[in-house]
Amino acid sequence: MIKFLVLLLFIWPSLLLGQGQIKFDQLGTKEGLSNSSVLSIAQDSSGFIWIGTRYGLNRYDTRSFRIFKQTELDNSLSSSDYLNSMLVDHKGVLWVGTSYGLNRYDDEKEVFQRYNSTSEKRFRLSNDVICSLTEDKDGKLWVGTRGGLNIIQYDDQPILAWSKNIFYALEKAKDGGVWASTNDGIKKISFQHNKLEIDLLSHLNKRLFADDRPFVVATILEDGGGNLWIGTDKKGVFMYNPNNNELRNYRAGTGERYGDHWKSTSKFGRLL
Repeated sequence: MIKFLVLLLFIWPSLLLGQGQIKFDQLGTKEGLSNSSVLSIAQDSSGFIWIGTRYGLNRYDTRSFRIFKQTELDNSLSSSDYLNSMLVDHKGVLWVGTSYGLNRYDDEKEVFQRYNSTSEKRFRLSNDVICSLTEDKDGKLWVGTRGGLNIIQYDDQPILAWSKNIFYALEKAKDGGVWASTNDGIKKISFQHNKLEIDLLSHLNKRLFADDRPFVVATILEDGGGNLWIGTDKKGVFMYNPNNNELRNYRAGTGERYGDHWKSTSKFGRLL
């Protein structure tokens, strides 16, 4: 799976600062994309690039787009054309999170299996609005919604649902746990022996949310050095070093670079 730095607003000026020769080919509605508001991107094992927009799912083969829309596929495709999050798991299965449920793509039949809050009880999600997806070291799928965390274990076990918080972002941690951004701060979660263990990260959250001005942590990334990169909707990007508790803040438009990571910000930004 390709990892992208997808900062859909204002990314090009930030990237070009200090970089010299960088060339971008823009793919928009003129090239066949269903909608110019891109919310999620993933690459499957066949090399197809899947692009989720506010109006339709697009599959790109480097030459042309195939567009999957709810109106075209009726009950086959997603519950919604708002495609908030996508992930290709370790088996090569594409998962699409929308505003009305989670969808699993069957590439042989080219249809989608839907999971939502009205599914059969053992496969029922806690909430229909999917905000984030990640896969842990054991191959379990973590689904963050606007009303709780859900874990799909692949072996026909019931979906585990926990909490009623909003899970804005999920990111696999290097030690096997999962970083989670919620409306109640950032947490470190591990799932062992069918039990969740939660680290509330009080030391980080007290510093990160020190003032009263509300903001959302929209994306999280742990780099190779163990630093945690925290992308927000209003306060730029933070870099947290858990070894010495150092917390740095980088604001949009500076084009600053740290190691292999660029810092920029937008409401729908991604750090990768």
